[in-house]
Amino acid sequence: MNKKANLHVYWVELSFALLLAIGLIFSVSAQNMLVSYILLILFAFMAGVLLAEQKSKKTPLRIIILGFLIGFMMGHYTHSIPFLIIFLVVSSLSYKAVDAGLILSKK
Repeated sequence: MNKKANLHVYWVELSFALLLAIGLIFSVSAQNMLVSYILLILFAFMAGVLLAEQKSKKTPLRIIILGFLIGFMMGHYTHSIPFLIIFLVVSSLSYKAVDAGLILSKK
């Protein structure tokens, strides 16, 4: 039997799991809440720009980004709702800014 892992088939799931672990590590290692909010804002900004640039591949990117967000929120479970609101607002603002041409991208 051929039991080799097909990485090209399961790349989204593997990326989700990897970013979930990375988000959890970032969240736990940031002892100060200010640092946590800054990390979250930076990641949300990058996520919005990535989603704006990769319009044809949104679903895999959304799943991978969701992995980091879940991992980050697992580390700070008491502040999950503010983290989610900030993430959604900042990522949507950066998405709209790339679409409007206010932020230069690779397009």
